[in-house]
Amino acid sequence: MRSQNDSAGADGSFEIGLMRETSSPRAAALRSELLRRLIGERTYTPEERSKLESMAREEYFAQRRELLAGSITASKATQIVGVSRQTLYNRAKAGTLLTIMENGHLHFPKWQFDPDRENGVVTGLPLVLSKIKVPAFSQAAWLMRPNPYLEGRTPIEALKAGELESVIGLAQAVGVS
Repeated sequence: MRSQNDSAGADGSFEIGLMRETSSPRAAALRSELLRRLIGERTYTPEERSKLESMAREEYFAQRRELLAGSITASKATQIVGVSRQTLYNRAKAGTLLTIMENGHLHFPKWQFDPDRENGVVTGLPLVLSKIKVPAFSQAAWLMRPNPYLEGRTPIEALKAGELESVIGLAQAVGVS
């Protein structure tokens, strides 16, 4: 018999139950049930599964290329922010500046910078980054993805519009499993 947290109620209780359970066998069963509901009873052939995995990899690399195309080097970032390279690296290490490692080099998404701000970064971004519990690439992807809770704008656009509380509220749910 299913508990309220296991059912797929209109109130989202199934998803809430899934988020509460993280690493137990019950969590695995909940994830399997969610997946089954999302894709139906359909099973995939090995060829179909391989094709879907290949498409997912291609999409990941396309997103990564797109994010990195909008990034700058550490040298350029130091010029924009007006701090030393070491200060820049310290801020990146502390998680108050977003960096993506690629081929042994740090890349800084340029949309995070605002030369009109005292610290050279979009207001509230360091706080938002501290709330997002996923790797840097996933943080960047989330910040740049249109969000229905922000009327289709990206979280970084909402931050630039001064909607810090809304973005923080959404950021706290990122990476919660």
